[in-house]
Amino acid sequence: MNKILHEHIFKAFIPRLNQILFMAGLSGRRIVFFGLAAGILLLPAPCRAAVIKLKSGKIISGKIIEKKEDSIIIDMDGISLTYYRDDIDTIDENAAGSGEPQKEQTGNKPADKPQGEIKETLPALSSGAAKDMPGEAPARVDLYLKNGIQFFLEGKSAQAKRQFKKGLNANKNDQNFREFLKILQDLNKGVVKEDYVSSLFRAARYFIDAKYEDVVEELKKTIAINPQYPAAYRTLGFTYFLLRRYADSLPVYEALDRLNPGDLNTLINLAYAYSAVEENDKAIEYYKKIIDLYPAFTESYNNLGTLYIALGKYEDALVYLLKLIEINPDIPQAYNNIGTAYSSLGKYQEATDYYIKAIKINPELVEAHISLAAVYNSLGKTKEARRGFAIAREIFQKRKNPDGVKMIDEILSKIPAN
Repeated sequence: MNKILHEHIFKAFIPRLNQILFMAGLSGRRIVFFGLAAGILLLPAPCRAAVIKLKSGKIISGKIIEKKEDSIIIDMDGISLTYYRDDIDTIDENAAGSGEPQKEQTGNKPADKPQGEIKETLPALSSGAAKDMPGEAPARVDLYLKNGIQFFLEGKSAQAKRQFKKGLNANKNDQNFREFLKILQDLNKGVVKEDYVSSLFRAARYFIDAKYEDVVEELKKTIAINPQYPAAYRTLGFTYFLLRRYADSLPVYEALDRLNPGDLNTLINLAYAYSAVEENDKAIEYYKKIIDLYPAFTESYNNLGTLYIALGKYEDALVYLLKLIEINPDIPQAYNNIGTAYSSLGKYQEATDYYIKAIKINPELVEAHISLAAVYNSLGKTKEARRGFAIAREIFQKRKNPDGVKMIDEILSKIPAN
């Protein structure tokens, strides 16, 4: 009975868990018009170097991708990790432009307000550059983006350029502003024409308003105007990803790969899209190509290992996942995936060891708690299994994720209480 439930969890609940985590990862993002990479899906643009000290005493070094009311998302060598503020003691990060560290105290009352996607519509603009709006920095940054787009569409390219420069000064890692400024520069050089740029900016305005079908139709027109300029391809492919139209994204990214062969972001997106449409041989081909061309890009080892697990090729998965932790021993998802591979091979003790290592690195890695609990249940350790699922449920509750809570309740209902 325990082994049957274990197999049921991995065949039925784990894909459902992946979907729940995927959707949670999409929530709360800032505006990202020029989507550059998929990875597992997306690599958010803004990053600030930081050292995070957990209340457990563990020190985490990485780049802050996003600050939320209840959590911090950081990038560690291409892997996105979430740390919840209740578990964080202090955050030291470099002040923008100064190089001096700023210490942020954390706890139940976070210093930051929520920084989700800005929902306000484009303001009515008068001549000249728009004034800064009060509030959090991300709101101002996104407003610079919206103002710049609106100014250009009103024929005020100089004001648009100033807005984009202000936005870049406010966040030097924001790829949107770099791309828009490059496009305006290419317009001045005659590399692209005004009708192309106007069409692209109209698509950007649709994108900000989340009118993704309109984005697609407009970008098709943009590409028809100049099929040799790459900007519209990147955004069209990214929009197809948001719409989960992965098959439609493939010819877009293939065209982009022909325009700029070997580009890392394009290869990542091609690998992900082929995997999404279950053309797994092509996905594997692209992941291996990324590893050959960019061996330091550790995320591809994890993605390829995950794909091999999905295909039931557990030994192949272990080759790449074990290589990954040789390169970087601090990636909890890698240990979790190694545990899944061992568990699928029936090597439950090895699986347990790796799940525990994943949880030690990131105690909030809910999938590791679920997988470890499933292994305990398969070994007849129902008490430990129920405890592990209960921890996962608490994490989902803290994240205000009702789908996750419901899934755990369904699992717990199948395990007898001792």
